[in-house]
Amino acid sequence: MQTLKVRSWTAMAAILLMTATAAWSAESSWLLLDSDPSSDFYYDKGSISRSPEGIINIWARVSYTDDGRQEVLDMLKNEAYRTLAYSLYNYEINCDTGQSRLNQVIHYDAKGGKIAEYTLAGKTLWEPIPVASRLDQVVDQECPEK
Repeated sequence: MQTLKVRSWTAMAAILLMTATAAWSAESSWLLLDSDPSSDFYYDKGSISRSPEGIINIWARVSYTDDGRQEVLDMLKNEAYRTLAYSLYNYEINCDTGQSRLNQVIHYDAKGGKIAEYTLAGKTLWEPIPVASRLDQVVDQECPEK
């Protein structure tokens, strides 16, 4: 009886692990949309959620070059960003109106350590997405009726 319980728990743990691994790998699918001398811009195609109202929720990633990191340091004047490697941005995009609002920003170092995190959900307003901007490129990909 005890052996049967152990085998059952082992089987359940294995199934949960496989399910979690499959879900994690399905969730993250970074697509490079733009590069310039200061950074590369990606969005995570695999983690997009869509509401019936036409709102999509996306994660974008900006990976910085040395020049880009220096630009951030010059702008923020905060030495904590000396090790900045990339930033994640969570946006809501209204495909019908061409507007977005920023919900969250997380800055990371090269080892994956969190430098800073800002939760902005409910604090930012809907703003027009500038034409030909990086976010507009996401709209082109994810709002085909635009």
